Parts: sequence; structure tokens; C-alpha cells
Amino acid sequence: MRKLHKSGFTLIELLVVTVVVVSLMAIVFRLSGIAGGATDQQETVSRMQKLENCLSGYYATFGSYPPVPLQGASRNIYRKVDEKHPTVQTDDDQIDDSTLDPDQVKAACLAQPVAAMCPPKSGMEADYNTFKSAIQSAFEADIYSESDKAHVQNLLSMTWQSLESPGFLNPYKGETDAKRLTLFRYGLMSFLLPRYRFMLDCAKGSRSGNSEAFNSSIDNYRQWTEFNPLPPRMDTGIAYASWKDFCDIMGSEDDWQIDLIPSQAACARWMPNLQGIVSGRRVKFFGMSIGNGSASEIPDARNAGSFNLYSAGGSHSSGNSGYPLNTFTVRDGWERDFYYYSPAPYQTYVLWSAGKDGRTFPPWVDMEQFKKEHSDQYNTAIQWMADDIKFMSTGK
Repeated sequence: MRKLHKSGFTLIELLVVTVVVVSLMAIVFRLSGIAGGATDQQETVSRMQKLENCLSGYYATFGSYPPVPLQGASRNIYRKVDEKHPTVQTDDDQIDDSTLDPDQVKAACLAQPVAAMCPPKSGMEADYNTFKSAIQSAFEADIYSESDKAHVQNLLSMTWQSLESPGFLNPYKGETDAKRLTLFRYGLMSFLLPRYRFMLDCAKGSRSGNSEAFNSSIDNYRQWTEFNPLPPRMDTGIAYASWKDFCDIMGSEDDWQIDLIPSQAACARWMPNLQGIVSGRRVKFFGMSIGNGSASEIPDARNAGSFNLYSAGGSHSSGNSGYPLNTFTVRDGWERDFYYYSPAPYQTYVLWSAGKDGRTFPPWVDMEQFKKEHSDQYNTAIQWMADDIKFMSTGK
């Protein structure tokens, strides 16, 4: 009688198979991670190339690169930042150069922002409710500092009708928190997009049911008038007498003249490069759609906190600047804003991404001098820059 033997894997064979399978899975996951990282990097480079085309077009037209003003931060990498809002530097100019803090460096690198920010169009209650919801989400996510929270709570308690009332912020306009409710923020995108359209039209008011542009108080919008000279008339070439005169043509039969203002019309040349890469409420310029959002979408909470940055030039002097801001920006493949640096007289620039690790170091720091003064921090700075992706106007 034959003896039957059961066939099967021995324990050793099972262990060998398990090791092989685990090893193969590890290789696959690693390759997937590398591919994903490469895709993010490729997307970053692609967007940077499109922005570079815009910057080259701007230079060819105006003889300089966009003169983005310093806003919301200084270039001092050792200046302390707000504990609950790490992209905002503190008011008291606290300096500590004993350690290199990534949040402090990031805040300094945002001194010339890419994002352009403006309030939602007056009278568009749906837009206000959208942004109010985003601010509420940001508040609940504990984005705001303790000093900001009282005023943010006050804003959240406001109705749309209250915000439409002139001077509702008058009791608060002398306070630091109230001054953070800015009307405009002049980042790189405010030079690459036709801002007379998207930053002025947003502030149109309403009287007796008829659409009306800024009233005479436009001359009190110190942020706007500080960075924008009155444009020339198309018929005479002489500048408008006041911002009210200019704004009165918006929506009139002469509205077409706005698109012929030299700084506005030039944008049409590089506008195709911005299609598909700009984040923000969807708008249309020169027949081309820009932005990826809609009035029904609620911005991410981390972006909703951005309206809390300081303005350059102060808030509206009559206290009407109570609108949370809408953001137009361009982000890298890891969904973080690009950085931009162009020193006066704006003949050079550096456009860069902080890379996968999100840490960076500013291009204006002389690294040889930095090594002499902060030898213990030099290697950290080099490490933070290791995966940065930079485009420069010069080879320096």
C-alpha cells in the first residue's frame, strides 16, 4: 500500500515568499512616491515657465520687472512672527538672531507677495456669505492670534447690511486689528492681471438700485492711491482729474476705454500664460477665463486667514474697509505660493518655490557673509535651499 504525501509550502518557503512580496511592494511604493514627487516638480517648473513668460512680457513693455511693494513683512529673517499666524511678523520688531526659525524666514520671503487681494464686489451678498463661512472655518481652526480674535468675532457678527453701512468700522479704526482688515494687497498678480478691472470693479457700490462706481471717498483709499497714479484719458492723453471721474466711466458707454489703458492693455499679451494656473474667483479678461473658483465655493480655511495681513499705506481713512479679501495667486506643485524678489530699480528678479520640504532661504542674503556671522546656522540654510526651484533674470 502506497503512502500518500501531502504537498504544500514549508515554513521556510512561506517566509521567503513573504519577504519577496514585501520587498516588491516597498519598491513599487517608493517608485510611486518618486513619480509623484517628479510630477509635483514638473508642475512647478511648468507654472514657473509660464510666469517667466509673463515677467519677460512685462519687462519688454515697461522696462522693468513688476515693482511689487514690501507688504505685510520686512526682509529681516530674524524678526519674530505672530504665534498663531506664522506668516505675519509682529508689530514690536522683536529680533532674535540666535536661532534660524523657518516661520520667520518664510514671513520675510513673503515681503513681496505673489498673491493679489481685493474685496468681493459690493452688493454681492452671496460672495460675502462665502467668505464669511471661510473666515468662520479659519477662526475655528485657530488660525488667528489672540489679539485678532476679538475683532474677527465682531466681523463674524456683522450682517451684510451692516457691512454696507458707511463707517461701521469707525469705532475700531484706531486699533491694530481693525487696520488689518485691508482693502487691497499688491502682490505680483496685481501687476500681471488688469487690476483696474478686477480690483476697482469689486468695490462698486449701489444707490437706489443702480450700479455705481466709487463715490468721492475713493480719494481716501490710501492703499489704492499710493500705488496707482491716475490713468490717462484715451481722447486727450491727460490724466483724469480724480478717481471718481475715472470710476464713473465703469459701466457707462465709455467703459471700453478702461481696457485701453496702457498698463491694462499690455496684460492681454501674456494673459494666455495665466490660464489654468491662477487660483482665485473665476473672472474673464479679454475673452479669457482666469481663476479656478466660483461664488459658490468656500476657500480653504488656511487661505481664508490671509486677509489678516497688514496693508501697505493703511486702511481706508473713513473706516469703510470691512471686507474680507479674495485672493488671486499662483501656487507651485505642492500647492504653496511661489516667492518673488525684485529689488529696486527692478531690473532683476528671482522667482522660486520652496520645493517639497516647504522650507527655503531668501536670495537677498549674502551667503558668504552669512557664513562668517552665523556659522552655526549656515548648514541649516543650505539644507533648506537644497530642493528649492529657482528662476532668475540674471545668472547671479
